[in-house]
Amino acid sequence: MKRRVTSLLIALIVILSSVSTATFAYAYGVNTTANQKSIKGSKSIEQKSVCLTVGSDENSRNITWYAKTMMPGTVQYAPKSTMVGNAFPAKYREAKAISRLSNDTGFYTNQATMDELKANTEYVYRFVNGEQISKTYTFKTGDVSKGIRFAVVGDPQIGSGDLEAGIAGWEVALNAIQTKLNVDFLISAGDQVNTSSSEIEYAGFLNERLASLALAPTIGNHDNSSTAYGQHFNIPNESAIYGRTLAGANYWYVYGNTLFMHINSNSMSTIGHEAFLKNAIEKNPDAKWKIVVFHHSIYSTAGHWDDPDIISRRNSLPPILNKLGIDVVFMGHDHIYTRSYMMNGTTPDSVKGPQSEVVAPTGVLYITGNSGSGSKYYGVAENFDADYAAKIDQSKRPTAIEVSITDTEYTMTTYFTDDMSVLDKFTIRKTANINDPVVDNPNTDEETTGNNGSTNNTNGNSNGNTSTNNNADTGVTVNDKTPQSGQSVADKTLQSGSTVKDKIANTGDVSEVIVISVFAMASIVTAVAAFNRKKILSSEEN
Repeated sequence: MKRRVTSLLIALIVILSSVSTATFAYAYGVNTTANQKSIKGSKSIEQKSVCLTVGSDENSRNITWYAKTMMPGTVQYAPKSTMVGNAFPAKYREAKAISRLSNDTGFYTNQATMDELKANTEYVYRFVNGEQISKTYTFKTGDVSKGIRFAVVGDPQIGSGDLEAGIAGWEVALNAIQTKLNVDFLISAGDQVNTSSSEIEYAGFLNERLASLALAPTIGNHDNSSTAYGQHFNIPNESAIYGRTLAGANYWYVYGNTLFMHINSNSMSTIGHEAFLKNAIEKNPDAKWKIVVFHHSIYSTAGHWDDPDIISRRNSLPPILNKLGIDVVFMGHDHIYTRSYMMNGTTPDSVKGPQSEVVAPTGVLYITGNSGSGSKYYGVAENFDADYAAKIDQSKRPTAIEVSITDTEYTMTTYFTDDMSVLDKFTIRKTANINDPVVDNPNTDEETTGNNGSTNNTNGNSNGNTSTNNNADTGVTVNDKTPQSGQSVADKTLQSGSTVKDKIANTGDVSEVIVISVFAMASIVTAVAAFNRKKILSSEEN
């Protein structure tokens, strides 16, 4: 009996020694493998809500993820070419996140910046929170020496209609943008969700494709009543004062030859917006193109076109934008596609018809994007009679706008994302003599309208109907609006088909417990720990 007990204790010591050596070595900082996952028996930390956003320029990307721990995490990133097999690169850059409590109960938002990125390079990245390592994500930087490419969508507004249908439509749009358009980032003109504090709707918006396609969001009226927007999106160069509301403020970034300035149009401070724009332009004097994005369309054709607050913005903002030399303005809010004439302040140019290009313009082009997800549409307003709209479409199909810019030319193509047929094309040439080649367009299909029974109407009206869902009036395209004369990142891979809203890490770690004697166990563990710690401290001193 005595021999049997002795043999059992010896076996137990051998087992505990091997387990304890690994455990205490990790605790005291001995090198471990770069791809080590959660230690067996430790508590798993859930990570989710990943969103890649634009950085201050083309050499950086901002990142946000949520983690169920208050301790700040880190993001590790490296060129994908340095991977060996499926293993995360042994050498990588690391950026520490800023962590704060989020709107999502129990979760903390982590936000960091990946900088010093090289052009035309695919990167891998992952998150580390405590002992928890995320799966590996990827993104690719562009080559701005060949011009820039980006996409624009209007209101995804997940949750404004049927939730699942909106999520599905958003997936179709993002898939089309990422696989069929060669763009470096995506601009959303606001209203990412329908209810500003709804984490369910944000989970639907934060499709996993937004972990690799950099987003430049805009604060819409449906985003404005909660801090959730700023917790989900890591914004570069955000103003401390201009355009400030609960959700966030104005911000800017430079990509290649273009300065982008996003205005929080929920703020009605024209003076503040003008000061912000002037400041951003002064900081970036070499920008050849200047683009502004805000949510509330001032040159739309649906029901909001004559709202008092829209009229106020229409009277105050265009003269400033024209004076500051803004080239293009992207907007949303009215869930209808509208391209304006070139606008000199509040006066459209006198060219009749929809136009396909302009040369050396002195005015500003205004684009109102239709729904990016198809969650909700508005029809042309019954009483619309303004003279600024060159192109109107309400085919009740989600759209995305592809934009390519060289030093001398701006080209935009608007697609229906359900089949990538062409709705609209337009080009701005800085000068009459163009020597620079346009960036090759991978989509060379002939232009189609895809209007499904649409009509042309020189008054900008169709059927006199206003729609707030997908099943109201039939589609309408208005091609002509004639102005009156003289008017002017480790390898925890998710199962196939999983999304960002799924849990990235497993939460059910299993611990094996061997119970022989409480006192004997405690003594053995203490002895082994003391022995290992002595060896580790000795090795560190040497």
